[in-house]
Amino acid sequence: MLTIGCHLSTTKGYAAMGETARSIGANTFAVFTRNPRGGNAKPLDLDDVAGLQRILDEDGFGRLVAHAPYTYNPCSAKERARAFALEAMAEDLQRGIIDRFRSLPMAKGAVLAGRTVSDFIFSTITVTALVLTGLLVGWRTHAPFPSIVAGFALLALFAYAFLWIGAVIGMSVRSPEVAQTAGLIWLFPLTFISNAFVPVQSMPSWLQPIAEWNPISCVVQALRELFGNLPPGYNPGDSFPMQNPILMSLIWCFGLLAVFIPLGVSRYRKAASR
Repeated sequence: MLTIGCHLSTTKGYAAMGETARSIGANTFAVFTRNPRGGNAKPLDLDDVAGLQRILDEDGFGRLVAHAPYTYNPCSAKERARAFALEAMAEDLQRGIIDRFRSLPMAKGAVLAGRTVSDFIFSTITVTALVLTGLLVGWRTHAPFPSIVAGFALLALFAYAFLWIGAVIGMSVRSPEVAQTAGLIWLFPLTFISNAFVPVQSMPSWLQPIAEWNPISCVVQALRELFGNLPPGYNPGDSFPMQNPILMSLIWCFGLLAVFIPLGVSRYRKAASR
């Protein structure tokens, strides 16, 4: 089939483009995926898109042509121009995927659950590589096998809880760049104000209670106990979290999940309804 059309503007919406193409006898048209000069992408309106789809089906349109903006230049000599082109291309590939998911008969939390599970699998691969590397350089466990399995299970649960924190942060910001920064910046103080690198007793007295109740400190202490890697004569202190690190780790994990799973689903609903 011969397809003939022209380039149309998205100013009045997608259905309006279909009506314009129909009025001039065209059976295809070209459209910019985003602003041809500034690079900003127009938000998708599902009702508008559905209106265009009806016109395309009724009139037997051929394939449409999606035109990239003029600012795309992945072969530019300027690094900034190349970076923008790659970021914009990646965004165009992903843009609208939430809208497509929203149109499917699935639970509201299914998208976030799928994303966190996929990230969890990737994290598991990363931890496996880390453990194998540790074994190669001399790291060992000194506990019964069931205790070691329990240690890795606790680590997996803690990682999954933190993935939901990341999901909430990702749903709360407006761009991938901000999400990447916001998803990491809070982890640095949380990690350093813990017993992961130095004993809590070596910290200033006012900082010790904060470090002892830090979820990372609880999990680190619990893993050291479960793996049998506590130093001889080690004194964890008199605080409840350090005396009962496994229990406190479980409380932290399930508490974080209880808070951030509903919060993440709520954020997703708001984002999907925009």
